[in-house]
Amino acid sequence: MKDADKVLDLNTQELEIYERLLDHLNSPQNHTIPCEIVRNGHPMLIMPLLTSIELMIAGRGSSLSGLLDIFYQIIEVCMISLLVNPSSDPACQGVTYLHKHNIAHMDLCRGNVAGALEPQSDFHASLQLWRVYIYDFDTSLQFVHGPGRQHAITLPESQTPPPSGLTYFDPYSWDVYCFGHLLDQLMDQFVLWHKTSPPWLLRRYARWLIGNERGCRSVCRCRPTAQTALRVMAAIRLIFSVLRWYSTLRETILGAFRRTFTAFSRLSAATFPPRFFVNVSSAAANM
Repeated sequence: MKDADKVLDLNTQELEIYERLLDHLNSPQNHTIPCEIVRNGHPMLIMPLLTSIELMIAGRGSSLSGLLDIFYQIIEVCMISLLVNPSSDPACQGVTYLHKHNIAHMDLCRGNVAGALEPQSDFHASLQLWRVYIYDFDTSLQFVHGPGRQHAITLPESQTPPPSGLTYFDPYSWDVYCFGHLLDQLMDQFVLWHKTSPPWLLRRYARWLIGNERGCRSVCRCRPTAQTALRVMAAIRLIFSVLRWYSTLRETILGAFRRTFTAFSRLSAATFPPRFFVNVSSAAANM
C-alpha cells in the first residue's frame, strides 16, 4: 500500500495547522489524516493513500445507518474548523476537544475528505476502518475569534462556488455552507450507487446547512454553526435508530403471531378431522 507525499507551501498556514492537529490524534473527534512531517530540507508530508469518500458511500452507505455514520463523521470533520476557544469564555469550558481550535478549513469538498477501508487500515496501523479523514489545509486559516465573533473575510480560492458571486464570507459559516453542498453531492452519489433516494429529511438537512445567504459582512446568521449541526445530526441518527428498532420489534412480534397461528392451524387439523368442523357447524345451524 503506497503513501502520498505533499510539499508544504510555507506561504500558507498549513504546516502550523498540521502541527497543532497532529499533536492530538488520539482524540476521537480529531479526523485529521495521520501523517508524518519530514523536515529534511523543505518541509513535506508523508501520508497514507486513502479511499475516496464516494467509494466509502458505495461500500458502507448501502444501509441508512452506514450513510448516517459517514455524514456524522464528516460533520465532526467540519467541527475541527468551527470551534470556540474555551479559554476565551468560561461558559464554554468543558466542551469537546474540537472547540479548542479556531481554524477554518475554507475548502471542504469531496476531494479533501476520504476514508479508510480494509486495505488501508490493514496496512497502516494508525488508520481506523471506515473512519472519515480530512486533509489539504493549504487554504485553511487560523483566527483569534471563534464562531459567533469572527466577521467576514475575503474568500480564498475554493472548489465550491460562493452564492451570488460573493467574494467575502464569515469563514466558519463558509465551512458549514461548503459542508451542506458536500452532503448534497454525496446523496446524489448515493442515488447513483444504490438506485434509491436517501430519506427526504437528509435533503432538508443539507439545505438547512446551505442556508439563505444574505451577504453578511459581520458575523453570519444565515445558517447554523457546526456544533448545532452536529447535535441535530445526532438527533436524526437517534430518530432513525428508534424507527429501525420499532420496525424490527414489529416484525418480530408479527412473525411470532404468524408462527403461532400456523402451528395452531396445523395442530387443529391434525387433532380434529374435517368432518368434525362440518358437524359442529350443522349443529350450530339447527339450534
